[in-house]
Amino acid sequence: MPLWFLLYERHEDGLLRAELSLPVRMSGKYVTQWQVRIPIDLPDSDPGTSIDLDRPSSDGGPDVLVEFLQA
Repeated sequence: MPLWFLLYERHEDGLLRAELSLPVRMSGKYVTQWQVRIPIDLPDSDPGTSIDLDRPSSDGGPDVLVEFLQA
């Protein structure tokens, strides 16, 4: 059964970047090869903003464009 990862990181420039990824090979607990990596275009946000990934927003939240990345 495939196991997808939602990877996210806040960079020094304050932007939050994310991708949905499917690994195919690991060395110990580190991924060494990915089958699919789909970048997620997130809206700009204030670095001081707290983002709760467990609760949907009451206003429906932002529209997030997800595109398939060809390797």
